[in-house]
Amino acid sequence: MCRMKKGGVMEISVKNEIGTKDEKCKKCGKEWIEHWELNMSRNCGQCRNPFCENKENNDMVGAHVVTVPSNGISYILPLCRSCNSKKESLGIFIVDSNDLCKADECIKENIK
Repeated sequence: MCRMKKGGVMEISVKNEIGTKDEKCKKCGKEWIEHWELNMSRNCGQCRNPFCENKENNDMVGAHVVTVPSNGISYILPLCRSCNSKKESLGIFIVDSNDLCKADECIKENIK
């Protein structure tokens, strides 16, 4: 589900992808949170789960998420380790589409 937010920002429904265990991107060799920062050209900041109970948590990971309904693409999204560990129980939540980084695309393939 997508919807336009005030200011032209697209919001999209996502959920944690189940069964993703790779800790690093196979193309750039970086951990997923570093992959996100490299490809998005910005610092990850805080957890993107709008229901996160600890927004000050800086133990961030690059979580694998999929859109709802799924478009068949796996994305990386900054979540705190606590939210990412909830997997299925986290359920569906809405994020800014500008925060989604495709997991299978890496502009820094030669950086190790």
